[in-house]
Amino acid sequence: MFVPKPLDPQCHEARSAGRRAAGLLALPLFAAALSVPGNPAGHADRIRRAANAPAASDVAPPPGLSPMDLIEIPRDDARRLNAAVPFSRAPNPAAPPFHFAGDDTSRLRAIDCLASAGYYEAGGDLEGQRAVAQVVLNRMRHPAFPSTICGVVYQGSERVTGCQFTFTCDGAMARRPVPRLWERAREIAKAALDGSVYAPVGLSTHYHTDWVMPVWSGSLDKVASVRTHLFFRWRGSWGRPGAFTKPVSATEPVEHKLAALSPWHRSGEGGTAFPRLAIEPVIDDGASGPDPVSALAGIDLRGSLLRLAHPQGDAFGFLVPRAYPGSLGLLALDVCRGRAFCKVMAWTDPEAIPQGFPIPFEARRNMAFLYVHDSARHGAIIAWNCDIFPREDPSECLSTQLSQWDAMRQAASTAPHGPTM
Repeated sequence: MFVPKPLDPQCHEARSAGRRAAGLLALPLFAAALSVPGNPAGHADRIRRAANAPAASDVAPPPGLSPMDLIEIPRDDARRLNAAVPFSRAPNPAAPPFHFAGDDTSRLRAIDCLASAGYYEAGGDLEGQRAVAQVVLNRMRHPAFPSTICGVVYQGSERVTGCQFTFTCDGAMARRPVPRLWERAREIAKAALDGSVYAPVGLSTHYHTDWVMPVWSGSLDKVASVRTHLFFRWRGSWGRPGAFTKPVSATEPVEHKLAALSPWHRSGEGGTAFPRLAIEPVIDDGASGPDPVSALAGIDLRGSLLRLAHPQGDAFGFLVPRAYPGSLGLLALDVCRGRAFCKVMAWTDPEAIPQGFPIPFEARRNMAFLYVHDSARHGAIIAWNCDIFPREDPSECLSTQLSQWDAMRQAASTAPHGPTM
């Protein structure tokens, strides 16, 4: 897991979740750095001034790229301020179709680079993956960005704070993808390279989630929203169709950061081989039915990573950070909202997460958190592993009895009683 330097919990949650969700986009368009007082009205004034700023010059290139800068305010304030910024009334034309013209090797490299952006930025949200893919293609065609797909996605990834997609430099790629979702991300990438256009985002080159406030947000045209994400394009000629006509390269580079996932990125020009890492089958595909992963699309996972889902869609396992145990209860409530029966399990050690269901004894013993909601019993179980997350109330500690509770819905009638919400 990505574990940044400990900060104040409220501040850290906004920063780490915000940087992941805002994903791309590190383009400060303000002349000076902003101070960040706890005054939403002051932030609104800055946003209004930026919104009234003149459009980018028809001659000069857009400002240079630099690390993302967020105004650190509470999420509710960010959502309110983002909602106050109107959508542009100018036309929002769809991007023209793109057809990859390189050889087979370059195409396969491009597929995996584009899939990695979609997967790590949007997770199981397939619509979100299509939107991310469109932004990457838009950038590749714009003179302000590299001319290859891999170049756009991994721009600045050699620097800790300079990457354009934060997953490329914050350690997120150490997390192995869910195989089924990885293949879906590759299918979406293939379609984008074969002419599929995600029209709602138009010619957007930037986006962020609605619960963060980048300093550049008000100085670009807001053109679309996709679930919780807002999409932006440059003002003036640099955001119009004529700017997106730059010739692109048909030769995709090797991206060493993808060596663990892609065989097409495992050797450089000198033929140096990179080790292959196994991808864990963390989703149990033993039964058909509604996709349990897609059911979580749009839910704020609060820095956690979905690693396990029961085919019935009633039990989920997460890899969670150690920093903020209080957020686990909120995560569980969000995941289980609207479900008659639901179980949320969490681990802090990725090696302790099982391969599938039923959950083995050792994996149950090493759980860091357990939440069970059963409307038929009119109750819930919520408990923490107090060796990992000490609690003031001993009744909130995960006991051996509770940890042996089976994940299947049929066991609900015999589940032991434990702490209730």
